[in-house]
Amino acid sequence: MTSDPRQPWQPALFDLPAPTRRWRRRLWTGLRLVARVLVPLAGAGVGAAIALNLVPYDLRVAGVPLQVSISTFSGHGISGNSSLGSISYPDVDGLPIGVHLTPQDIDLGNLRGLSRNSEAFADRAGTDFDAELPAIKRHFVLAFLLGSLAGAIASEVTRRTVQSLVPTLRRRSFHAMEAKSAPANTAVFLSHAVAGAAVLTLVVGSVGVATYNSNWSRTYQVSGLLADFKAVPGKLTELYTRDTTSADKVRALLRLEDTLTKASEQKTNQETAYKILFISDMHLRDMYAYVGNVARQQGVKLIINTGDESEYGSTFEMTQRYLQSIRHLTAKVPMIWIAGNHDSPQTVRIMRSIPKVIVLGDKTERADGSYQVTGQEVQAFGLRIAGLADPRVFGAKGVAGASDTTKTNPLEVASVQEAGKTFAPDQTIDIGMGHEPVAADELEMVLRARLMASGHTHEQNDPGDLQDSDYINLNEGSTGLGGLDHYDTSPMEFSVMAVAPDCQFTQITRYQLSDPARPSDSRKAQIRTVTFTPQKVDDGRTCTTDKGISDVADWNGAAGKILTQAAG
Repeated sequence: MTSDPRQPWQPALFDLPAPTRRWRRRLWTGLRLVARVLVPLAGAGVGAAIALNLVPYDLRVAGVPLQVSISTFSGHGISGNSSLGSISYPDVDGLPIGVHLTPQDIDLGNLRGLSRNSEAFADRAGTDFDAELPAIKRHFVLAFLLGSLAGAIASEVTRRTVQSLVPTLRRRSFHAMEAKSAPANTAVFLSHAVAGAAVLTLVVGSVGVATYNSNWSRTYQVSGLLADFKAVPGKLTELYTRDTTSADKVRALLRLEDTLTKASEQKTNQETAYKILFISDMHLRDMYAYVGNVARQQGVKLIINTGDESEYGSTFEMTQRYLQSIRHLTAKVPMIWIAGNHDSPQTVRIMRSIPKVIVLGDKTERADGSYQVTGQEVQAFGLRIAGLADPRVFGAKGVAGASDTTKTNPLEVASVQEAGKTFAPDQTIDIGMGHEPVAADELEMVLRARLMASGHTHEQNDPGDLQDSDYINLNEGSTGLGGLDHYDTSPMEFSVMAVAPDCQFTQITRYQLSDPARPSDSRKAQIRTVTFTPQKVDDGRTCTTDKGISDVADWNGAAGKILTQAAG
């Protein structure tokens, strides 16, 4: 009588047909092999992440004590952090690893003296950091290697412990194997751990090299109070009247921010002829004084406004106080404006009556309650700019006042196609203006513009979606802090773009700022600067404010005379 070779705890595999036993044995063997590879690899990743997070590096740069730390899976790129905000370069590579520089116990008096001469401060900071860079690299590479090896060993110990405790995971559950010697087990054990750490190092290094962006320093962002003060440096004067110590700290940190971003701005290698401010969706929130302050301090010479000035399109909404704010701004900086879906024909007429507001396109009501819209163009400072009014008015009858995009999107597209029948391009359109993004996308196919500006969504489009080859798509957020119903949730958004003397669009700075009336909301503030790759521009073109602004012309109409209207 043959005894049953199974132990009481073993599975009843021997009761199964031979082909099934072989199939299950092969599957189980394959899973074990996968576990042998993945468990040490996962352990190495966890160990490396813990080690990198636990061992910061301390140094001094231009007399400023800094701590360099690394985070994993909670940020990426390079950043400089402080209690008042941060400066970050988010587009270094595709690794989920962030490198952070944080000032430690700043001696404000010393820092104020160091930062007074910004050029000398920048030179010294760069020299000090370059001298420390090899040591910083060695520090974190060693932490990564030791952490990954420790993690791989710990995971392999755990795997073997679980395997020894759970009977069904033992090899002898399926077939007899001779016990290996302790030295052999130790060698295999260590080889698995080392292999896991080595594979992790190879994977991380390969991904880092493959995704490295050599132009990473061209895109950066500033957040928090630093963003607010960078947008309107004059706010420092106000802060000095309340708290001199805090103002000095802000000024010193702004010096640091200027040092970090100076090299990025120089890499554009382009002179700036003038700057354009893009705004949208004011919705009667009178932010024009604030915007005018930004325009003055940033050297803006032209404003592009993609509409939604009012809320319901009624005449009484456009109060004299509100209109006076616009007049005060446009007396210094001309504005090109199109009607949005909250702007009625009455709104268009009011905006057209304001000096130096150039309204592109018209909107007239039909008998059935729908709206006829037309496009117009203007030449401003060497750029050809075309715009089309939105065919809707909030609260109107039928589709013209609807909010269901399944109904309104076809209306938007149809209005562009109808207006586009009169447009036959005979030269480059540099900037196209449409209120809703769906209309702007369709309008781009008609105008073939180098840049399409739109609004409506109350949210700026992602920086990664700004440029595709020679085409720039700029969807601006709400400059009126989201409109009447969204004061507490939406930041104030606008952008400032640099135009080169050869009409290239070289760089854009996108602002997301807290409500000036709510200082506690400064955590929402953020400024991001993106450098554009060169676009195809006809040879011999020049852009300068000396070229002035022409009369408005209908699409494909003769260019109007150049007005004496000059930049403020």
